Amino acid sequence: MSEDQVSRYERFRRTHLSRQIMEKWMQRVLDQKVHANCVIITTGIAKVFVGQLIEGAREVMEGEIRGFLEATQPQLTPEQIEDEVLNQLAARPIEPFHIMESHRRMQQDDFTAPLPAACRKPCPFS
Repeated sequence: MSEDQVSRYERFRRTHLSRQIMEKWMQRVLDQKVHANCVIITTGIAKVFVGQLIEGAREVMEGEIRGFLEATQPQLTPEQIEDEVLNQLAARPIEPFHIMESHRRMQQDDFTAPLPAACRKPCPFS
């Protein structure tokens, strides 16, 4: 792995979602006591979901920057555009729009498993 990949992997390994908060949330949604192993599993799945969501948001942001540069500065070569995109990605934070668009794309790609009709609840991200 490259140095950047190792750094991202280390950050991923160090981050976590609070089990206590996840347990409270699950108990509120399911309206019953939740087993500790279920909380651990759900926390892991949620971490992967958040990772996918953020990765998608960065892709949205990259496309936005690339489109803007290609439209406003047609004299730039593809290599110059790529360098400028990487520079702006490092300097700009992810905005709520990028996260919402990433979530929309994930829904469009059927990222989430369909639930039985009896278990469907309104999506908190919509």
